[in-house]
Amino acid sequence: MWKSFFAACPEKFEIVLSGLALKEIEKIVHYSKEDVVQFFRERKISASLIGTTESNVEMSKAFIKKGVHYPDSLHAAIALNSGCRVFLTFNKKDFNAIEGWIEVREPEELFP
Repeated sequence: MWKSFFAACPEKFEIVLSGLALKEIEKIVHYSKEDVVQFFRERKISASLIGTTESNVEMSKAFIKKGVHYPDSLHAAIALNSGCRVFLTFNKKDFNAIEGWIEVREPEELFP
């Protein structure tokens, strides 16, 4: 599934990563920021690194009121404020409150 996703990225997708996402990647799969950037560069995948802004933090508060946990609410706010059309996650159920603001999908929904 992930191989299909990454193979399609150069033509179909642009990846937007926040510092928070990079920290999670490092914690879960032990890839440093440099490793992640190199991974995308080697595959000619367009990837943007987005910082957290006060606007992101403020928007995340609205999602917290809807029951979204803080880190997830910040991920969602960053995606929305960055103009993303699709929010890709392994935990779709954690983002039910933002469906309607942005399309929320799990990887297997993009490439069944």
